[in-house]
Amino acid sequence: MRRLKTEINAIVRDVYTYERQAIRFYALAFLPSITHRQLPFRTKFGGPVTAAVKEEILTDHLEHFPTLVSLFDATSEFSFRFLCGVTQMANPISDTPVVYIANGNFIEMYTEYKLSLPMTLRTDTIDLVVFFIISIACWLKMDESEDEPSYGEYSYRTYSGGYPERMKAWLLDPATPTAWPVLHELRKAAGAQDSGDESA
Repeated sequence: MRRLKTEINAIVRDVYTYERQAIRFYALAFLPSITHRQLPFRTKFGGPVTAAVKEEILTDHLEHFPTLVSLFDATSEFSFRFLCGVTQMANPISDTPVVYIANGNFIEMYTEYKLSLPMTLRTDTIDLVVFFIISIACWLKMDESEDEPSYGEYSYRTYSGGYPERMKAWLLDPATPTAWPVLHELRKAAGAQDSGDESA
């Protein structure tokens, strides 16, 4: 039984690692601004990159990743620039641009990632959306404390204490502007569930 449990845990870790790698792949494909759409470890043909190319890629990502993971609105801890957009017209009350979920690049990124999943896992759920957003946000927060910069990793310790639940509430809040059909459907389903209507 112990051996079986160990093997199951190993499979779960492998699947989890694959999912994070897949998310990084689609993030690199659709994130705006960046020049190098590859990691500084392997060429697109699988071989190692040279030291000069590696430095070039890291410099490019270090320049743009902090902006992509920065916030449009300091009062909203989830208004990441890789996720949100702003309207051209200002809010008539506050005279500031309106932040909305989600921008075109993010929608393409999420759509392509979802299509890479097995058919049984392609259903839009709030948990899938939150996992996708947090995984990208973690990865974009590069660590420069060591001699060589490194990409951020998803950390349950970092994103515990209600962080995912607060993100869910923010995404599902009708007061948060969005034109994304996926989110509209998730909000509709959440509203039906809250009202006890199982038919929606």
